[in-house]
Amino acid sequence: MSTDFVFWRPSGRRTNGKNGRDRALQAAYIASLLNSSDPPDLEELRRIAREVGFLSPEIRRHAWPILLGVKSKVDCSSNPEAGPVSYIHKDNKQVQLDVVRSMCNYGLRRTERERKLADLSAVMNSILAANPDLHYYQGFNDVCSISIMVMGTVEQSRPVAERLARFHFREAMNKTLVAVQQALQIILRVVERRDKKLYLALEECGMEPIFAISWILTWFAHDLNSIAQVQRLYDFFIASHPLMSLYFSASLLCFYRKGVMDARGDYTELHRLMQTLPSDLPIDKLVLDSHRMFQLSPPSKVIAAASLDRERAFTGDSMWRVFPYPFAEGEGGEPPPPHGPRLIAWKAAKGHPHKRMVIRKVGVISGALLGGVVLVQVLGGYVLMS
Repeated sequence: MSTDFVFWRPSGRRTNGKNGRDRALQAAYIASLLNSSDPPDLEELRRIAREVGFLSPEIRRHAWPILLGVKSKVDCSSNPEAGPVSYIHKDNKQVQLDVVRSMCNYGLRRTERERKLADLSAVMNSILAANPDLHYYQGFNDVCSISIMVMGTVEQSRPVAERLARFHFREAMNKTLVAVQQALQIILRVVERRDKKLYLALEECGMEPIFAISWILTWFAHDLNSIAQVQRLYDFFIASHPLMSLYFSASLLCFYRKGVMDARGDYTELHRLMQTLPSDLPIDKLVLDSHRMFQLSPPSKVIAAASLDRERAFTGDSMWRVFPYPFAEGEGGEPPPPHGPRLIAWKAAKGHPHKRMVIRKVGVISGALLGGVVLVQVLGGYVLMS
């Protein structure tokens, strides 16, 4: 048995009791999967992303690059063949204006926010300068912000954000947002297949669900104040079809069925209702519900049901139509880092350096065998020994 550890401490309302123990077991299993000597099972990672999520930024820092098939530690600025990184592109001015307005609801201290905003500027400007075919849209700053909050550094964040820009958000990065606006029809078509009365109530408003456009452009990062909820959704969306955010939007409308019906065709009231998403949304239930709707009404059926003029947004070379992407089929991935367990665990002990010493001295108090690893309970926390 090696001396590598994963220390994971449940937090918030899930600290004690069965929920805390269950989440610790889940975290231990995910860590063992990510640190396997073989390439991780992508299908199993997708199942985890759908059913429970990756539980912490430390685990996401390993899981997201694997799911996206990128090398999370590539430092483009240090590649001698690539030359110096350029930050000059056609949207520089708008990017800088939006950087200043970013990360306001993340609970960051002033100095920490300033540092992360500098990272955000570097990530966005380097991606746009290196990819002149991509056009910046307001909302991409929120996507890159989440990448930075999870991945931690510019070098780790850029490959993740760039992969999302070139694939999952590619249609949003065209010269116009026409394709995204047309794709909003998918939300209505999915609702129609699920709840005809609700669909008719939405149709009565006489307008497309424009309130959902920020949901699609930012994967709810602009609309939810809880960064934990946003990161949980990113787990799901990164592991899914690029149109899954539209299915989640349809599930959310079904969840708000009573409010939509009470609006009685008043689009202003409907817009107000949908712009104030509460902090206690049952994200896990909505994720599973949207996945079920995706299985029952896959994009091919929903697109076929839309009017012909809207199918122009779904041409054969659209990134919405070419899924699964090569990296989603297991190609181009990166083997897990050799010392993942220590990296995954470290934030739990941040600010408490003595915890590591105590863990090494006390050893096993109680343990459970799970997937070839031993999860041991130590001083109210959990340690994975592999």
